[in-house]
Amino acid sequence: AVTGGQDTVGLRVPGHPVALELLRRFAAVAGPHAGIAAPSANRFGRISPTTANHVREELGERVPLILDGGPCAVGIESTIVDCTRGEPVVLRPGHISPAHLAAVFGRLPEIQTAVGAPRVSGSLAAHYSPKTPMRLVAADRLLDLLNVIVIVADVVPLSATASLRKPAASHLAHV
Repeated sequence: AVTGGQDTVGLRVPGHPVALELLRRFAAVAGPHAGIAAPSANRFGRISPTTANHVREELGERVPLILDGGPCAVGIESTIVDCTRGEPVVLRPGHISPAHLAAVFGRLPEIQTAVGAPRVSGSLAAHYSPKTPMRLVAADRLLDLLNVIVIVADVVPLSATASLRKPAASHLAHV
């Protein structure tokens, strides 16, 4: 279960001072080579939480304790680097950029996309999927869409033009 079906183990080192202090205290009690095995704070296929409240909403009673160090400074996934091949390979891009890694490794790492079975979490096309549907709207149509939303919600529209008073269903067809 720790390997996720792979022949390697992924190690995560948090940068947050509260998480680092938890690891220091754990090591002081359990020994210098001890660590904590824990999954991400989101369920498979869901976006990563950025606050303790997001974790509570997502996991609820499934977890007995949530360590709240405040909101995340960075709201994107971790960078995953494979160091088992002799040369570092980025398996999942994240906050730590190739330039940051080059400063450590002395060269830019290769960036590899998933082929076949996923080697890392988050490499499936729809892995981090919000539940809320998204709609792309051209900038010149945004006010029309917002007015339709306001009309549907039975609130005074943003604009008083007659064209925005059409029934929402027919108006949405043109937005």
